[in-house]
Amino acid sequence: MSDGALVDGMCILSDSYHDADKDALVLLVSRVLERVIEENDKLASSAILTRFHSQKPPAISVHAYLVRIVKYTALEPVCLLLLLVYADRMSRIADSSFILNRLTVHRFIIAAVTVSAKAVCDVYCTNPHYAKVGGVSTRELSDSSIDSEPSSKRLALGT
Repeated sequence: MSDGALVDGMCILSDSYHDADKDALVLLVSRVLERVIEENDKLASSAILTRFHSQKPPAISVHAYLVRIVKYTALEPVCLLLLLVYADRMSRIADSSFILNRLTVHRFIIAAVTVSAKAVCDVYCTNPHYAKVGGVSTRELSDSSIDSEPSSKRLALGT
């Protein structure tokens, strides 16, 4: 069976993400994120706004957004998987008001991609490039940075 094959609605990938088809990995990650935001959008809306909130949901789907980011940044597969790790860690910070939903997911994705690429890739883009690809200003990207949390809450690999 080839990478990215759909079996009973599930995306099948190789055992090693390094060997996984990038398009299949984008599909898998986007489906996970879309399910999370679908469930979180059902929750009562919090009056607390985070640095990830946009005024209205962007018109681009999560899948199309990830496809765009991968196309214009040559993102490595590990960075796609780190999106899910960072989302999980952000949700576990005890006093975090962060909820991944349709108003926060796009800014979260571009911030997480920026941080993960710089953390694990030998070659990565500049902040202005990530901002342009993500459709935000460089200032918004800097303000949304995942690693701008106080050190006690900073998301780091291996912690």
